[in-house]
Amino acid sequence: MKTKRLILLIAALFLIVTPLFAAKVAVTWEWLLSDPDVQYFRYQVGGEDPTKWVVVTSDVTSYEEQGLDGSGSYTLYLQQSYDGIYWSVSASATSMPIVPETPEIEEPSIIEEAPVEEVVIPEPVVVEEPAVEPVYGSISVYGYPLSWKFVPGTIEITYPSFVLDEEVEQFIAFTSVNNAQYFDGVFYDIKESGKAVITLPEAASYEDVEFVGTRVISDLFDFINLLFAPKAAEVEEVANTLEPDKYSIPVITLPEDVASPTSAKTEEVVAEPVVEEVATPVEPAPVADEVVVEELPVATVTVEPVVVPAIKSEKAPFRFTLSLAGGAGVNTPDFKTLGKEFKLGLGMGFENFISFNKTVGLSLQLNGGADLKFASFKNLFSSFNNVVSLSSYSKDLYAEALLGLTFNSAKLRTHLSGGARFIFAGVNEDNILGNWKLLNKQFGITVAPMASFGMRYDFTKHFGMGLDVNYAYIMTKSSNNAHDIDGRVYMSLVF
Repeated sequence: MKTKRLILLIAALFLIVTPLFAAKVAVTWEWLLSDPDVQYFRYQVGGEDPTKWVVVTSDVTSYEEQGLDGSGSYTLYLQQSYDGIYWSVSASATSMPIVPETPEIEEPSIIEEAPVEEVVIPEPVVVEEPAVEPVYGSISVYGYPLSWKFVPGTIEITYPSFVLDEEVEQFIAFTSVNNAQYFDGVFYDIKESGKAVITLPEAASYEDVEFVGTRVISDLFDFINLLFAPKAAEVEEVANTLEPDKYSIPVITLPEDVASPTSAKTEEVVAEPVVEEVATPVEPAPVADEVVVEELPVATVTVEPVVVPAIKSEKAPFRFTLSLAGGAGVNTPDFKTLGKEFKLGLGMGFENFISFNKTVGLSLQLNGGADLKFASFKNLFSSFNNVVSLSSYSKDLYAEALLGLTFNSAKLRTHLSGGARFIFAGVNEDNILGNWKLLNKQFGITVAPMASFGMRYDFTKHFGMGLDVNYAYIMTKSSNNAHDIDGRVYMSLVF
């Protein structure tokens, strides 16, 4: 069977890690059909159990599974087939896990004030905010890690050390164009190879960074794809013309419709003025509300393209064909006197009904039609009426059966066949199979061993055109045997 390639679109979009207890995701896999002869796909997630394959036709090119645990990775296995019987080995694609950080819940603290013996107007007591813990996150960029540490005011980023400073600057210029409205007052500094520090405005929270970060990470994959695309030189030229400030990039501000997280506000505890001579103690500050973590909506992991080759099938596929043919030939007993003829007919083929391997198969071809014999081209084409009038021809019917080898490549089919032609003509004592009477009609039958060589090119999955050259040795009872040579052009419907 001819070489086939299956383009499977595999690899996950990477999401910013958010502090969730349990994130649910929907994972989508997609693939493309590059070989029009592929009829079926089958797939399953998490293994290759022979009883769990889902078989679909070749017009189905995606699968989505919802409600998956975002902390895990999931692998889809995909196979292809020409006939639904023989399948290629599996190509696989694995989605990237979303690994949530488990937030630490601060224990509510009670701030107690020592009793004040004599207080007329006590000073306000301020409840200090608990220390903010850093937030860590990471993603995988085409197999390479990129991680960050966020504390209010800065983000420390660690990336592969082989990334050049110039490439970092080009990417910052690239994403600044797409997100300029969020980058006012943000500065960056490349500390060393593979490490950078971004300084943020004091008002910028992690949620602000997360919102803008999703856009920046999306730009990162676009930038990498452009960098390795044929027009990478043009991308670099555009990035250079932007002339970004080396140490500043375009305060992270959210749109008005995006809610910023509420931070704990300072509460003042003011004691009432003393009425009696004995001072009253100051009441303790109220207990801080318990931190509630809400589950975010379900995220969606989509698939990015990666080329995965499929295994070639081991046998040539069976094909049934219907053909319409027309051609011309000569009939001669001694190659000196030439009779001329047109051949018109229909054909039915059974290609590769026995396949020896992926390129060679045994085929059967059945043809039938009419021989229109005429004396000379000069007389025939002297007028248009002569050409279209059946009275200008002597007419024989024929039937052919040919068995031979078919050689299969990507689009081209070549055959070498042998068999017999049966000619149904007028009554003649020379007819080797005798004369017969059917429905009060007399006719004779002559047999001719024959050979055929030809090729067909398939323009689409179901349509092709070809050319055959045929030789037949017409046998008679006497020694008046003849040679018949013809060429036929045909169109075929392939199933």
